[in-house]
Amino acid sequence: MMDRLNKTTTEYGMKINTKKKTKVKKISILVKEEKNMKIIVDGEEIEQVNKFCYLGMLISDDARCHKKPRKG
Repeated sequence: MMDRLNKTTTEYGMKINTKKKTKVKKISILVKEEKNMKIIVDGEEIEQVNKFCYLGMLISDDARCHKKPRKG
């Protein structure tokens, strides 16, 4: 799936930023399930994160959502 996405973006003159902007996250409510993944785009592994902020909500790898604390 990532290979197809990368191919399509390249066809439109775009490039997936594997260094800073692209992260991978696996969400699972199963306690014993392996949570590590290895996603590679153009020979570079995408960093896996345990939590991710989306639209002001902090989403953790156990499928929980929390409101992100405000700065200052």
